[in-house]
Amino acid sequence: MSAPVRHVLRAVLTAGAVLLGLLAAPPAAHAGQVGVTIGVQGAGAVRIVEGTVEDGGATTCSFLDNTDHRVLNWCPRVRDSEAFEAWVWLEAAPVAHPVGEWVFDHWEGCDETRGRNGRIQCGVHSDAFSSRETRPVAVFRDIRPPTLSAPAVIASATTPGAVTVTFEVAGGNARCRFDAAAYTPCSSPVTARLAVGDHRFSAYAEDASGNTTDERWDVFSVVDTTITSGPPALTSSPDAEFGFAALAGSSFLCSTGGGPWSACGQGATGTHRLTGLADGSHTFSVQATKGRWTDPQPASWSWVVDTVAPEARIASADTSGTAARFALDVPSDATLVECRLTGPGGVADWSPCRSPVRFDDLPAGRYVLEVRAHDAAGNVQATPARREWTVAGSPGGTTGGTTAPETTLTGGPAAGSWSLDRAPVFTVGASGGATCACTLDGVARPCAAGALRLDGLTAGTHVLAVAATDGSGHRDATPATRTWTVPRSAVELGRARGWALRTSASAYAGSVLQARRRHATLTVPVVGARRLALVAAGGRRHGTVKVYAGSRLLATVRLANRRSTTQRVVELPELAAAYTGDVRVVVATRGRLVRIEGLGVATS
Repeated sequence: MSAPVRHVLRAVLTAGAVLLGLLAAPPAAHAGQVGVTIGVQGAGAVRIVEGTVEDGGATTCSFLDNTDHRVLNWCPRVRDSEAFEAWVWLEAAPVAHPVGEWVFDHWEGCDETRGRNGRIQCGVHSDAFSSRETRPVAVFRDIRPPTLSAPAVIASATTPGAVTVTFEVAGGNARCRFDAAAYTPCSSPVTARLAVGDHRFSAYAEDASGNTTDERWDVFSVVDTTITSGPPALTSSPDAEFGFAALAGSSFLCSTGGGPWSACGQGATGTHRLTGLADGSHTFSVQATKGRWTDPQPASWSWVVDTVAPEARIASADTSGTAARFALDVPSDATLVECRLTGPGGVADWSPCRSPVRFDDLPAGRYVLEVRAHDAAGNVQATPARREWTVAGSPGGTTGGTTAPETTLTGGPAAGSWSLDRAPVFTVGASGGATCACTLDGVARPCAAGALRLDGLTAGTHVLAVAATDGSGHRDATPATRTWTVPRSAVELGRARGWALRTSASAYAGSVLQARRRHATLTVPVVGARRLALVAAGGRRHGTVKVYAGSRLLATVRLANRRSTTQRVVELPELAAAYTGDVRVVVATRGRLVRIEGLGVATS
């Protein structure tokens, strides 16, 4: 045997003897030790399936009530000690309820993994003859997202702009928003009151683990309706035409007298005409629609049709001498009585009169008195009451070469003016100490030379006439006259949708009608109007109105002013002929205050 071979054999035998000595020696205590701190992310449990847990440590680490799979929990440290190398094997199981919601996803921090019983187990160990700390983590996932039903938007049947949204959510919490607002937590039902226009409701649900549903949404519209024109509250016409407008709507439904609804127009505005209506009260309603969305409060217009004119009669007459006196029988529904006298001087104009009607110092000749009545609906007596008579003798004016006295009338409202004074004071004068006789609107009233105060004047055009008579009976043939108009007050204009009546010490007659809503319409019936004027207030942020006579635009009146004003009289363009019908004051601006204190209607 050669020397190299002998050396190799000797080394092998020596190593074998050492190994046999080690195997025969008693084992050293705790030669290998592994410390295990188990983590559970989500909801589940980890069980030690191999390895000896010392010091009475727990063999199971469980967190079954966790609802967020992003949350990691740790159990207290346990350890295993072995003579050579310590191994601990772990097995994970998700929480069982709710069924199918939680699953085991994966291990983290394992030295090795293996498959056992259809599950993946995690192994951690120490090195030989040493100690080692480990932190294995079992990761569980919540795989069932919440559920959210499609939202249902329901419009209120009574409150404009109010909506209720209902939906069902399970396994999480909902977050909602209208239009482009930020999402906020919500629960069904969700209520809101929204502006007129198109809207979108959006919602999604999120569970504790951050799982979310897809966004669920519904689009809808809040619509509003306004009637922009219609017949006056009382009219003599059996026909009626309406104009209306929709805010955010695209079509209209109409109803008459509470009857069924029917389609009556497309677009943002529309018109509707009714014909052949019977005398009596009527109501027209219109509501804007857009798809399945409808204005919950339709716009309505009520009015009365009266086609029968009142009949005035001449009840009695005294036509002896140069004076004539007539008593009239006027029905209670008459709002105006007019008289017209035809005589040697020609045919006079129709003018307001009251019973008794008196004419003095008539020249000789043949005369005809005609009387007709008007009512509030605008009906005019078709066949006036008529009385004819003849005056014999010589005309008055001067007698025997003696000159009649002169009459003067000063002070008070100017001729043809608009006067807000319902108790004006005039000064009456007569030459030569003559006495005076006065009439106001054709009705005699006591007066004497000096101050004459007219208390309690009503709205309308007034005519004051004064004639002087001397001691010999000579009468001024050209009496002094003054014509002026007192406007109607806000109270006398009536109410209208969109207008509010307010008291104001600084306003004309102490009241004012005010509006901010665009297209708010104030309708005032007039009879025999020749001139019109608005009495209005102004200010820096006041709006604008348009004034119509029927369908004709008379003027656009801007009420904005650098300083606040009241009792401002704005005269409108003169009418080409006497007008009977509706005068409409329509707000042309949006959100700006409009204040109307009265309307002047001059009939001469």
